[in-house]
Amino acid sequence: MRGRAGLRFTEGVCSHCRMIFLFLTLLVFAVLLQGCSLNPIENNFSHLRWPEPPAKARVSYQGFIRSSADLKLERPNEWMEMLTGISASDKTARVFAKPYDVAAKKGYVILSDTRKKTVHVFDFFRKKIFPIGWRNEGRLVFPLGVAIDDQLQFFVADSASQRVVVYDKQGHFLRVIGEGAEFSHLIDVAVQPKTNKVFLLDRGGIDSTAHRIAIFSKEGVFERYLGERGHRKGLFNHPNQLAFSRKGDLYVLDAGNFRVQVFSPDLQLLRVWGQQGDRYGDLARPRGLAVSDNDIILVSDAAFQKLLLFDAQGRLLLNVGNPGANKVGLFALPGGVAIDEKNNIFFIDQVLGRVEVLKLLTDASD
Repeated sequence: MRGRAGLRFTEGVCSHCRMIFLFLTLLVFAVLLQGCSLNPIENNFSHLRWPEPPAKARVSYQGFIRSSADLKLERPNEWMEMLTGISASDKTARVFAKPYDVAAKKGYVILSDTRKKTVHVFDFFRKKIFPIGWRNEGRLVFPLGVAIDDQLQFFVADSASQRVVVYDKQGHFLRVIGEGAEFSHLIDVAVQPKTNKVFLLDRGGIDSTAHRIAIFSKEGVFERYLGERGHRKGLFNHPNQLAFSRKGDLYVLDAGNFRVQVFSPDLQLLRVWGQQGDRYGDLARPRGLAVSDNDIILVSDAAFQKLLLFDAQGRLLLNVGNPGANKVGLFALPGGVAIDEKNNIFFIDQVLGRVEVLKLLTDASD
């Protein structure tokens, strides 16, 4: 009896030891798995730079934004779970369904989401992420291009309602812009520095000649159109993005003509550059456009699956990234791109459903 009891006791101890060993094994595995996760906050991506060594680095990879956990931001409260479609307790859930365009300025990043019919706002000052455009007043239907002005007002081009909706930095509806002009396919919006005039881009259609820009005063009064459909300089063919330089020059991504056109602050044509092709510096399927404070032009190209950097004269400086989706630094379907006053680059990968974050080094144009 005593031997059997001792045997049972020994078996119980061994069983208990096996449970402890299994628990510790799973714990170690979980720790290792956590260490392998692609979290830009906890991992070091400093080795990802372009061009590769020994050349002098011009762009460095910082990480990506896919959930609030990536930036240690607070999730919306439970009552907003229904609006965002994401559990308020799940900080690792993807925020975006189908991201399209992005804008960034002074600690704010806003991103349009066509599937969720909203714009996501990342507020780095209050450490929050919240949606705008879901309330009755200022409700969005199909948000595309976005912009932020110097007063930190958010502008959203709603293609379905053919208007631009304006919000303050807390997401409160302010006004709409677009009355007095006609649109075939409203796709983007930009605000000119100093004058605060609002530029609405009409991509046009196959049978439309309205491939042009509608210009409004800062009060929202329609002033004039710029351009029409064509291939000559100053004309547009399915343009899809607008951007302003710090001094007020207007850059137009004339996608159907595979080029960038640049206009002075008083809208005189300054220069045109770009061509279709697969050579170094050519464009194939340009999707996003942004201009840094030191006049570095960023163009995302979905066909090349890269981010292209040009100088103000259109000379290619650098190709950033490579095609792929299985690790950081590889881009699947680049979309909208933005750069803030601190040279942080944000650009969308629509297939991966996230915002890639890079850094333009101050001497990138050297």
